[in-house]
Amino acid sequence: MFVDFADGDSFKQTRVPIKGEGKEQRYILHEDIKMFIIKELERSDLYVISPIFSPIKYFTSLLILKTRKRARKEGRTQLY
Repeated sequence: MFVDFADGDSFKQTRVPIKGEGKEQRYILHEDIKMFIIKELERSDLYVISPIFSPIKYFTSLLILKTRKRARKEGRTQLY
């Protein structure tokens, strides 16, 4: 687990940018978090899932990962 805090227009340690105007409409992009993680770990084969930002994408990603795992276990290379 890693915790970072805002410092102006970005996070203090990761320097991930914070978007938006005013105090009520500030947000971060999943893509910025994903790129930071991939860059820091030096791995492009990671699945980065952010349930906080999009529950639908989170559950869809879980379903895809489960389907791929099942397909590999059954020796299938093509998904339906």
